[in-house]
Amino acid sequence: MLQRTLFLIVVLTCCRDLHAQSVNLSQKVVAPPDNIITADWLKSRPHNSKVMAIVPADFSSPPRLLLTDSVYLNEYCQHGSPSWSRDGSVIVLEVAKDLPFREKMQTANVVIVRPDGSHAKDLGRGVVPDVSPDGDQIAYMKMDAPPRTVQLMTTEGQDRRPLPHEAHTQGCQWSPDGKSIVALGEFGSLRRYDIGNQASSMLVPEGRFGHLWEFAWTPDGTKLVFLQNRSVPTVVGEFDLTLSIVDLSTSPHRTIDFPETYLSEPFMTVPPDGKRIVYAQDGVLMEVEISKPNSTPRPVKGQYTDFSYGNAAYSHDGKWLAVAIN
Repeated sequence: MLQRTLFLIVVLTCCRDLHAQSVNLSQKVVAPPDNIITADWLKSRPHNSKVMAIVPADFSSPPRLLLTDSVYLNEYCQHGSPSWSRDGSVIVLEVAKDLPFREKMQTANVVIVRPDGSHAKDLGRGVVPDVSPDGDQIAYMKMDAPPRTVQLMTTEGQDRRPLPHEAHTQGCQWSPDGKSIVALGEFGSLRRYDIGNQASSMLVPEGRFGHLWEFAWTPDGTKLVFLQNRSVPTVVGEFDLTLSIVDLSTSPHRTIDFPETYLSEPFMTVPPDGKRIVYAQDGVLMEVEISKPNSTPRPVKGQYTDFSYGNAAYSHDGKWLAVAIN
C-alpha cells in the first residue's frame, strides 16, 4: 500500500511539473511596464531570445524595448541587424523565429519602425537590411529561396528588385555617399556596385582574406571594417571571428588586422566619430581604436552589466544606440 501511495505521489508530481512547463512554454510574453527593459523581465520570458532596445549612447538611462507588439515578443522574437536612417527618423532591422540558424535566416522578415517604437511595419522576407543614406531605399539579403541575392525595395516595401550581377552573397551595405552598395561574396570577396550606371568593381578578391562575414563602413567612406573567420566553421551558426580593415584610400588597398579582437557574434559597428570599432564579445560590448590595431580592446563604458549584448548600431548623430539584448 505504501509503495502504491508513493507511486501515485510521484506520478502526480510529474504531471504537475509537466503541466507547469506546458503553461510556461505557452505563456505569452508581454512588454514590460513603460517598455523599460529590466533583467527580471528578460528572465521571466520562456525563451532566451534577443530583443531590440534603444539606449542612450552613454547608457545614461535604461534600455527601452523597440518592438512591443506581441508578434515580435513571441513568434518573431529574435531581433538583429539594426540600421538607422541618416536623419534618425526610422530604424530597419530583421526579426526571426527561434529556429535553427539556416531556417531562421530563410524565414526572417524586415521591419521598419520609428525610434520611439511607433509605426512598426513588416516589409516581408529578408535579412541584414540596410537603409540608404537618403532614407528612400532598403538593401537586404533575399534568403528564402536560392540563389541568395541582394535586393532593393522602398521603405514602404514596394518596387522589389535584385541588384544586377550578384548572387550567392552573405551581406550588403550602402556606401556613406549613397552612390553604391558593397556586397559580401560567399567565398570571401567584397564587390562594389554603382547604383547609377550599374557597373561593378572588386574591392577584395575572392578568398584573399579567408572566410569573410559581415562588414561596416567608416563614416568617411575610406575604410571597410570586416569580420574574418579564423577558420571555416564546421557547424552552421558557430563563429570564431576577428576584425580587419581594408583601406580604400590606398592603392593597392592596404589591409590592417586587429589580432587582439575576438568576436562571439558576427557584427560590428563604427560610431559616427570614426575612431572606434564596437563589437560583442561573450555578451559584452567591446571597443578598439582604429588607429591602434594592436591595442587591447576594452569594454564600452557605462553599459549595464545585467544584460548580454548582440547586434548594435549607432544613430548618425551618435546620441543613441540600437542594440539587441537578452
